[in-house]
Parts: sequence; structure tokens; C-alpha cells
Amino acid sequence: MDMFEQKRCKSMMTRAEAEFIMKKEVPERAFWIVDCFCNNYNRLQDVLDVLYNTLPGNDYSVSYLASQKGTRLVIFCQRQQQAASTKSVNKGRTLEHRRLNEPKGIFLKGSLEDLIDSTRFIILGVQFVYKECICGQYCFTCQLCQGDCEVERVNASTMFTHLRSVVHNKKYMAS
Repeated sequence: MDMFEQKRCKSMMTRAEAEFIMKKEVPERAFWIVDCFCNNYNRLQDVLDVLYNTLPGNDYSVSYLASQKGTRLVIFCQRQQQAASTKSVNKGRTLEHRRLNEPKGIFLKGSLEDLIDSTRFIILGVQFVYKECICGQYCFTCQLCQGDCEVERVNASTMFTHLRSVVHNKKYMAS
């Protein structure tokens, strides 16, 4: 039995159950928050195993990320991290010299990711930004500054302005 078959057998969740959880529960903010009443670690790992880790080349795992605002679930791609750490990644390709802060230009124009990628300013505390899709629109919340200023469910432009603000940067440096 190969590694992917072992992963498939480990989970008792059906594909239909995993698809339902992925469609209905995973998009909800509360699903990702870890507290004494709710911890979806095993459910999320089962969903990943059933829907994605059964495919060759996929190796997603669930972990915890602790911050001042609490603990959240996060997903890591173990295969990608392993590939990025090996020296054979660029075999057969020529390396181009690029400035460290040169925009990559790979993100959707006008998205928060694009704004961060294309700025010449240093952006701190991006790990505290929570992205949600509500009614087909992306909105953002800064978990670091949420109680101190109006940065809950704002658009990309407003969040980008907030990330560059003195308030956010001071709060980040104090944390």
C-alpha cells in the first residue's frame, strides 16, 4: 500500500462529507478559530486527506498559528516547503538577477496581494490580516488592530492603507 492509499484509509470521512464541510463550514470564520469549545484540527485534516492528499504530489497538513488575538488553524503544503528547501529546484533553469523588492506581478490587479507586491514601502504584520469572501467579494480584517480601529471587513485598498499606517506599525512593533 503506497503513502496515498494509507492516507485515504486513515480517514473515515467520505468524499461527500468532505465536500460538504469544504463548501459549508470551511469558509466560515469560526471554523478556523481554536478555543476550548471548538477545535476543527482533525476535521480539517480529514477534509484535506480525502479531497487533496489522495492525489499524487499533494501533501497538505493542518497546524496551529498562535497570535495575540488567539490561536487559528493554518494549512501548510509540506511538499512545497520541501521542494523550496532543496538545491535542485533550479536545475536546468538559468537564474535571473532581480532586486529583492522587485514586484512579481503575479497577483490579480487591485487585490491586496498585488498592492503589497507592487509597493516600495515595507509592509509589516501581514500575517495578522484575515481574508474572507462574503457574497463573492473579498474583505479583510486586521486581527492585530481590530479592537483599536475600524479594520474589520474592509476592502483591499482600505486594508493596504491601514497596513502602511503609523497605528498599525507601532502596534506591530510593540507586539
